[in-house]
Amino acid sequence: MERLRAQDPNDWRVATYDAKKAKRTRTGKNRKCSYCDEKGHNRATCSYLKEHMSTTQGKNAIFRAAIYKRFQALGIGVGTIISSDRNMQRVDPDDYESERYRVPQVITQICWDNINFWNKTYTYFDKNAPYLTKPLTKIDVKYSSDADETSAAQYEDGSHWRYDDRYTFFAEVESPVTADAPPAKWFDSVGRAIKALYKKRTKWEGAL
Repeated sequence: MERLRAQDPNDWRVATYDAKKAKRTRTGKNRKCSYCDEKGHNRATCSYLKEHMSTTQGKNAIFRAAIYKRFQALGIGVGTIISSDRNMQRVDPDDYESERYRVPQVITQICWDNINFWNKTYTYFDKNAPYLTKPLTKIDVKYSSDADETSAAQYEDGSHWRYDDRYTFFAEVESPVTADAPPAKWFDSVGRAIKALYKKRTKWEGAL
């Protein structure tokens, strides 16, 4: 364009280019950041957002380090057998008054991205669960709650039959394993979880 300008500064293509460039400059000055609501920049370059995310990452790094130490101490990982009063069956399936026993569950997946200090409301069936399990006697059976596109969509729109479940039972480790190593940079809390947390937050809410 500069070569064309040197040849003929009145060329219509030069004038069109200059007009578009001036418009972009004006738009940039009037643009408001969706995080801090200030002009001159967008969310991707917002210094407030970067500062708040950094604060949250620091807190979460401490939390994750503590949780992983407990994983190691308790022997929690893929293959760990746990039990809780949430997973109970009758000794006699045909007798409602029959005594009940805990059904052993095997941890089949550690959901590393879900282990965050702000993740406080979840069930062991939803997309925010810290780990997934299956009954020891049915480890080879595919569940309807296993991850697939249909169940994921149902959780997103709230139509899944377990969407509103809230359980408060604590699991006990029956057979520990060596804790799995977390993904790279997991302890630094860098990744999708922190980005998803701040996706719709604004400056006035402050750092979490």
